[in-house]
Amino acid sequence: MRGCVQSAPDVRRVSLSQLTARIAAELERLAQITADVQVALSMCHLELAAPLGPEVIRGLQRIDRVTQELEDLSRLLGGMSDGIPALAELCAEPLFSRLRLHELALALDPAKPIHPDVARDDGAVEWL
Repeated sequence: MRGCVQSAPDVRRVSLSQLTARIAAELERLAQITADVQVALSMCHLELAAPLGPEVIRGLQRIDRVTQELEDLSRLLGGMSDGIPALAELCAEPLFSRLRLHELALALDPAKPIHPDVARDDGAVEWL
């Protein structure tokens, strides 16, 4: 990665194995959110007593597909993290500086504690 001198003593490094495990956990969290979205959308249609048309069904099926893919990617990265040598490291700052969401950077950084019970700010809902 450019801009990272591995031999510099003051450069913070991140374990590739730990980072991969954190990404796997984040993908699993996102899979749960997409499953929740699918249920919420289904419930909205039930509340409105509106029939589920073909487009709505296809949309729900696509959300289900995203959920399954996120779960599989999580399993894949979780398995990969077990096989990565403990000494494999990357420079932390160039990696985390690419992320726009501060909460995501904190969640992925192995140097930060994991707080699964802390809800992230999802932002305000604006109904059109």
